[in-house]
Amino acid sequence: MLRVGRTVRDAAEALGRPVTGVQTMASRLGVASWDSILAPTRERMRDLAAEGWASSRIARRLQVPVEAVDFYTGRIPS
Repeated sequence: MLRVGRTVRDAAEALGRPVTGVQTMASRLGVASWDSILAPTRERMRDLAAEGWASSRIARRLQVPVEAVDFYTGRIPS
């Protein structure tokens, strides 16, 4: 769920688990929550996408998952 842009709270509610439990398991599995991607970073993603940058290049530049770039820019993941 986190990899497709759902929040930790959303995942916890859907799974019937505590938020801290979902955070712990996500950490153990190496899945980062996108909750920590701040608004300025999301805005920068959209700006770079509008300039024609590829999602992978944006992800490398901003050090975020390419799936997050695709999600926040409205691109369909390839």
